[in-house]
Amino acid sequence: MKICALTRHELFVVLIAAILAGCAAGSSAAPPVGGADIRRALALSNPVGLVPAQRIARQQSWISPQWRSALGNAHKLKGKVLWGADLEYGALEAYDYKTGALIGEVPGFSYPYGLCSDSNGDVYVSDFSNEEGAEIQAGTFNIIKTWPTGGEAIGCSVNRNGDVAFTNYYPGGVVVFPGGGPTGHTYPGPGYDWPATYDPHGNLFVECNYVSPCSNPHIAELPAGSSQWIFLNFSPGITFPGPIQWDGKYLAVGDQSCSGSDDSCIDEVTVSGSTVTLVNRIQFTGSGCSNYVDFGGSVGFNARNPNGLFKHEATALAASNLWCFPSPIDIWPYPAGGAPKRVLQLMPYSYVYGVTLVKT
Repeated sequence: MKICALTRHELFVVLIAAILAGCAAGSSAAPPVGGADIRRALALSNPVGLVPAQRIARQQSWISPQWRSALGNAHKLKGKVLWGADLEYGALEAYDYKTGALIGEVPGFSYPYGLCSDSNGDVYVSDFSNEEGAEIQAGTFNIIKTWPTGGEAIGCSVNRNGDVAFTNYYPGGVVVFPGGGPTGHTYPGPGYDWPATYDPHGNLFVECNYVSPCSNPHIAELPAGSSQWIFLNFSPGITFPGPIQWDGKYLAVGDQSCSGSDDSCIDEVTVSGSTVTLVNRIQFTGSGCSNYVDFGGSVGFNARNPNGLFKHEATALAASNLWCFPSPIDIWPYPAGGAPKRVLQLMPYSYVYGVTLVKT
């Protein structure tokens, strides 16, 4: 059954009110609720609603019979594959980008959020509740590495040197694993932070909010080789933070409440020193349960080679519409935006937060 976005928003408001009331009352009749519960409610939410309760996922990786037959002895996926982080099932799902057919899934996660990939097509996932990141080998359903992130992991990015950066919503900041190795370096964040991204020069960018020194939405940069975040000046600014990613030509700054509206948008920007310059604001309309559109996690950019920090400008954007439950993945022309040119219907009850697109 589809859930109205307004109803989900009301449920979210009621939940937050109940949490805050429980904190204030201190009654022994209610279980103790801490700041982490409030942060989780905030992170799981978006401007219009709350993520539904999780379903029980399969206990092991699964590949559809049709695809298992097509893979043959090689056991390698070929072509463009769209991966989605499904909060409902606690799993990563792989879909054929061309046809939208479900290929298979990798279960065993708690709250998988933002996804990313490297130049080889390996897929990385940020597990919010387990506070860890994981890597799935290109063309397979095999988890080959995991890393502790030391916080509520919400996004990731891999630079051209193979450094893997996981963003923590709380306590904020990023933890970077040089070369994808076992030892991480933590760079405390400017606030509660959303999925960060590398640019081709190894600089990291993040959207932050909620706590000092980032009490209001800002873009912050961790320059390559530096250990200190710097705040950037951006006009017209951000209303409700979201993911920031490299789109092959510009930094793509996500805003989940574009100009205070109910729609997400992406601002293509350039950065010079501490100044962010708006080049193009891209607005989107949704499909399915609502014409509104809202995506809060990673998005998938299609280009000639979509893996990692691709060199060619994106020609399409794929993202889940968080207004809808189950959530479809809409695919829009990029950077035109507007209405989606394709819609992928997912498994029953799916609620996908982040996506990434790879080619193997």
